[in-house]
Amino acid sequence: MLQAVFRKAKALGIVTRIENDKNGQLLLRKYYALPLLPAEMIAGILPALEEDAGLAKVFGDLLKYVKNFWIGRITPERFSVFQQRHRTNNVMESYHRRLNSKVVRHPNVWDLIDTLIDLQETAILEFEQLERGKKVFRVASKNTLFHSLLKQAWDKLADGRFTTEDFMRQAVYFTEGLHSNLHFWDRNTDDTTNFSNFSSIESSPPVQIVTRHDPQPLIPLSSTSASSSQNLLSIKPHCSSCYRKQTTTTQ
Repeated sequence: MLQAVFRKAKALGIVTRIENDKNGQLLLRKYYALPLLPAEMIAGILPALEEDAGLAKVFGDLLKYVKNFWIGRITPERFSVFQQRHRTNNVMESYHRRLNSKVVRHPNVWDLIDTLIDLQETAILEFEQLERGKKVFRVASKNTLFHSLLKQAWDKLADGRFTTEDFMRQAVYFTEGLHSNLHFWDRNTDDTTNFSNFSSIESSPPVQIVTRHDPQPLIPLSSTSASSSQNLLSIKPHCSSCYRKQTTTTQ
């Protein structure tokens, strides 16, 4: 969703018009933060965005786009990433990079099968390590801190300590470093690239989350660890030699 909203804002001239308008920049970052809300709260926050900072004329067409396309056609249930640890397609991109690094162009069928089996076996081992609580990949401390702060905000929204408006005031800081990344992605990706989910985990979080009604950043928290895993694998492959033997026998 994020890249699509950015491109629409750019096409409508909003990005240029708010270049020196801090309130306009904050409002655009609230649009970026919509997927962070629970699905059932997303449509309800739109009237507040419409009235935000007296920018209704500037953002009017963008608001219509979000209402008609993302709310009306895609639906919030499909783009909300509320309480999700993995909010981007980075996992799939990482797998594709690993696959591309191991597979040469136009491989023969046996080499391709061997490579796919090796990748599957490695993924299974990594998953089993995660199940035992072991770390497989190094998680950057700034990403751990970002998730910790976001989790605090989510918890306060869920238990009523934050209103939806409170959460959105804090959410602008979660999307603070995102705008420049969107500019980069827009220059270096094509329209088929999937950036449908929230993607600002590269940004260093600037605030400690507390219940308050002004959006000023507070003192950063210390880094805390958090880990989660998803069961993406359910079928263990046969070894490549067994596969070849079975295939040869059948022939």
